[in-house]
Amino acid sequence: MTRRIERATALLRRGDLSVTEVCFAVGCASLGTFTTRFTELVGMPSGAFRRQAAHAAADHAHPEVNDPADVQRAVAQTYATRPGLRFYIDTILGNNDSLFVVGGVGHESRPDTIDSRLIWLIRLLDGQMAEMWTYRLSTP
Repeated sequence: MTRRIERATALLRRGDLSVTEVCFAVGCASLGTFTTRFTELVGMPSGAFRRQAAHAAADHAHPEVNDPADVQRAVAQTYATRPGLRFYIDTILGNNDSLFVVGGVGHESRPDTIDSRLIWLIRLLDGQMAEMWTYRLSTP
């Protein structure tokens, strides 16, 4: 179910599908179960996430990405689904069509603490971010 919710967040960010359409598109048969699990995993209801993502998309949808500094800027400007989250980047590797980024996420109230280590895989198309996958590293 976690992968379905991850896919659902990507579809909801696009803004062209309703919550019900997204629910069925990711393979869920029950809108109620989908909404409950989405809220548990993401921290807000799917409808609220869709509205917030649509608002945030105006500020950072498919930013131009030509070099590591552009990736740094795009990540720094990204709105998190939970207020107060801040993203950090340690390493950026890549070429003209894909990037591998290692960083983390923490809370702005604890600037010296990284709560989760993250890896972003970014696919570029014509100098713009076409797709981005985020992976959270497990800590022992």
